[in-house]
Amino acid sequence: FAMSTIYTLPYLRYSFFTALQDAMGLSNDATKYGNLMSVYGIMNLLMYLPGGIIADKFDSKKLLVFSMVGTGALGLWMATWPSYNGLLIIHLLFGITTVLTFWSSSVKVVNLLASSGEQGETFGFLESGRNVIGLALSAITLALFAYLSKKVNDFCYCTLFYYYDSCRYCTLFYAP
Repeated sequence: FAMSTIYTLPYLRYSFFTALQDAMGLSNDATKYGNLMSVYGIMNLLMYLPGGIIADKFDSKKLLVFSMVGTGALGLWMATWPSYNGLLIIHLLFGITTVLTFWSSSVKVVNLLASSGEQGETFGFLESGRNVIGLALSAITLALFAYLSKKVNDFCYCTLFYYYDSCRYCTLFYAP
């Protein structure tokens, strides 16, 4: 479950662009909104190599739990609609929780689950399952977002949505 959910918050803007831009107060400055993703992308690029080293030195299960709880906590922080500088910090930290401590650890766990002759099949099942679960969770999240948008104002339903998504991370971290 974790591989299909952990990237939802950093990439949420691709599904809910206008609503998030308005809720973050960045409607009049698309450059700042785009900079958030640029900061996240650069941080990801810088974190891949040290992520492999960290995955080899520390317990992968603990790194995965840290990643899921950390990403959920960042989502809860983002649900408070912090200032632009706060959003930049959140996206920098997303690079740590989704790449530095998560990605290499999850690949290592899959490697440990299968023999060298079964790893291709295991990764195929992982990717298939990840996409099916991601599709189901996205459909549920979209339905909740649509339902809440009819019930309350933009600010409120975006905050509730972030809260829901963040709590989902905190409850799913047991299943890497």
